[in-house]
Amino acid sequence: MGFCKFIKKTSRDILPLFLCREVDKLEKVFKVRKLKNMAANFTQNWGVSCNANRNCVVLGNAPLIKNELKNEHIKKFLNNADVICVNGFPLMRNFFELKPKYYIYLDPAICDKEANKNDEYLIKLNQSVKSVIEKVDWKLNIILPEIARDWNVLMDIPKSNPNINLIYINTRHIDINSTPFYHAGHKNLLYKINMYSPKVQTVLVGCLYFAINVGYKSIYLMGAENSWFKYIGVDENNQLYINDKHCYDKDDKENRRYLPDMTIAEELQAEVSVFKSYEDLEDYSKYMGAKIYNATNPSAIDAFERIDLSKL
Repeated sequence: MGFCKFIKKTSRDILPLFLCREVDKLEKVFKVRKLKNMAANFTQNWGVSCNANRNCVVLGNAPLIKNELKNEHIKKFLNNADVICVNGFPLMRNFFELKPKYYIYLDPAICDKEANKNDEYLIKLNQSVKSVIEKVDWKLNIILPEIARDWNVLMDIPKSNPNINLIYINTRHIDINSTPFYHAGHKNLLYKINMYSPKVQTVLVGCLYFAINVGYKSIYLMGAENSWFKYIGVDENNQLYINDKHCYDKDDKENRRYLPDMTIAEELQAEVSVFKSYEDLEDYSKYMGAKIYNATNPSAIDAFERIDLSKL
């Protein structure tokens, strides 16, 4: 890395934390509490308004959600909530029944031109999703990563469909705990203004972070089995693979997807990061006065209080 690039990267990572430290020092020396209060009151909610008293439901794409969505109690609950769906969910017929308020796609593949030219699975998925979203007849906010601002598969849809609103959020993460100038209160403040975000190792982390920052106080997580470790394996050639199954798959056949650039140790470490992010979000939700409930059963997530929506 060149010297200039090193300085730029270091400044970008350290400066926000340094400024937080300086705010703390000013508060102690001059008792100027307004500085910290002004920063703490600025929440990056991307211009989206919500009724804080209205429930928010985040829908993951685990196969088990197909049965959950048939439950009459759950359907009634969803009809009276603001719904967030992700990735390939628009391919399900429930998409037009539920009319989600938000659709979140944070995979960098959404803005990878080469992958969208050469990856057959990705091309088929993205084009199928695009064709569905073009037909949306209600107000739909689509949340994409900031890196997708210059180009992404969905960027032209608002030109032909005024119901579609594209929102770009910062999903950049650094390990603030091991960064100089760190103070326990800095992390949540930086999340609040979207200077950084929890590590978005899976789209559901981004969904929960978004829902908290928008202002929802009761957030319910469905379709989040998160037990990928049950479905990974290594073949006779030491190639890592995962049997990737989603609720929008047309059949129940094994969908073995190879991960050629990863070892099993790296994959398991990535899964650890996911669960650490959920713990991070539980802490952040308390800071923001929100509550996250895990309404998925079975689910490997142990960071949030469990709830059964069918019994509400």
